[in-house]
Amino acid sequence: MSVILPYLPISLLFVLFLLSVIFITRKFRKNSSLIEDRLNLLEDALEKTKIALGEQSSRNTEEINHSTGRLKEDLNAALQTSIQSVMSKVADNDSSYNGRLDSLHTQITALQRKLAEQPPKTVEKPQAAPAQPSAQPSTQPSVKPAEDLNSKARRLARLIVSEIALYSRKNVEQGVRDGNFYELLAHEVREARSLYERRVPEEIRNNTAYLDEAFAELILKTRKELNL
Repeated sequence: MSVILPYLPISLLFVLFLLSVIFITRKFRKNSSLIEDRLNLLEDALEKTKIALGEQSSRNTEEINHSTGRLKEDLNAALQTSIQSVMSKVADNDSSYNGRLDSLHTQITALQRKLAEQPPKTVEKPQAAPAQPSAQPSTQPSVKPAEDLNSKARRLARLIVSEIALYSRKNVEQGVRDGNFYELLAHEVREARSLYERRVPEEIRNNTAYLDEAFAELILKTRKELNL
């Protein structure tokens, strides 16, 4: 007994050490198991997240492609509608321009017919009255037929040119600006000369240039307006 006693404390210490090792080992194993379980849960969650992201990306791609297709269709439809609207407006403008030009020709023709049908005005000479101190002699000048026809021809030329300036204003400005007035407005100038020749006697046309003067006045006026 006396031999065992010196070794008793050492034995107790060894037993305590073994118990501590066993306790620590069990605790470490328990913690390792918990950590492993948590890692497994995290791996499962990561896989589910990847799958969800893949499905969402696929759906987003399909939605983007579908939206892009619809946008292209809407743009094409809007473009076709705009083209049709512009073409319709152009056709309406051409029809309106032709109608106004026909109306202008009709009005000018009627005006010239009335002017041609009117006989030249003559003023009869007043008979000489007895001289009276308070009476003033009549000094009304007589109107010569040639002068009357020239005035009508001049007014007609200015009227024709003014109508061209009104209904073809853009072409007039462009022609004056580019220096090709008569080329750009060749159709209007040709129509104007034809109408002028039909309504003005040949004798007046051969001795005057009222229509050319009216065109020259229009060009000069337009140059001043455009500061050229």
